[in-house]
Amino acid sequence: MTALPGKLEVASTQVYTFKTPDEARALAGELASLCPDPERSRIGLMELLLNAVEHGNLAISYAQKTELVETFAFQSELERRLQLPEHGEKRATVSVTRTGGELQFLIQDQGDGFDWSPYLEIDPTRVLHPHGRGIAWAKAVSFDRLEYRGRGNEVLAVIAIAAG
Repeated sequence: MTALPGKLEVASTQVYTFKTPDEARALAGELASLCPDPERSRIGLMELLLNAVEHGNLAISYAQKTELVETFAFQSELERRLQLPEHGEKRATVSVTRTGGELQFLIQDQGDGFDWSPYLEIDPTRVLHPHGRGIAWAKAVSFDRLEYRGRGNEVLAVIAIAAG
């Protein structure tokens, strides 16, 4: 019997759901442990997962977050919104797929989406804001590829991994 050239690679996917910022932070740490460089990946995963909760499901705009952070009211507003009936059933998901030399993280929230394009690079006019650099950081440091899809409530973050 002759061996077949190469190996057949089968994609495997795991799906995780989360609702709160604490769950997002914990999940980012767990998912980073799957990556070749966990520290590099952890921060980017955390930023994207937190965005899915804060800006996606809880509908906190950039301007609102700026005001809330500057007045030290952000945490209490997060907790308040998590208790609102309109957000009660909302969950974000991250699907993790290992295939073709890549580790893919597809993060989806149930929000209305947003214009993500201004946040892919650090904007000098926002550099002193108390937030707003997470997506640019994730793109530049944590992932080999970052793609927003559709209306902005879905993002694919990709890390190259060694085959096998």
